Amino acid sequence: MALTRLNTAALPVGSLVQQKQINLTTTDEVNQSTSTYTDLTGGSMSYTPEASGNILVIDSCVHFYVNNATSSGWSGVTHRCVVDGTAKARQGGSPNDLYGLGLRDDDGSRSSAMFYDVQNCTHTTTGTSAITIKLQTFTIERQDYIAANQYANGFLRVMEFVG
Repeated sequence: MALTRLNTAALPVGSLVQQKQINLTTTDEVNQSTSTYTDLTGGSMSYTPEASGNILVIDSCVHFYVNNATSSGWSGVTHRCVVDGTAKARQGGSPNDLYGLGLRDDDGSRSSAMFYDVQNCTHTTTGTSAITIKLQTFTIERQDYIAANQYANGFLRVMEFVG
């Protein structure tokens, strides 16, 4: 049976026409060895828009565990969304904003914390072919160990609205 597309032209602007979500359940150690954004394991989805010119609102949440167990200094971590190879700016920022969450340890004692890094961005569709939406992580001054989704789950959610 053929899939029938929704006639979005008949809907008012701003109508929600589709939503898709994945839960981030795979633990991923966030490594600083490359000094670049790295794809988050299990943080990618294929999404097929209903119509060209629609607006995708992309919400993402990654749970990070940061551990400074053996050294003094600070560790920071963040994530971003990439749509078909293009980094999207988080609301109120740019796609290359590096500072998300951080932990400071001044005396070399064991310091650890857990955080949710929540972000939101938008994308205007240019057709009805499948696109790839993925999350990437980045660490700043990683001291000991940073993991994504080790002790709690995050999510990647896409909501499509008539443009």
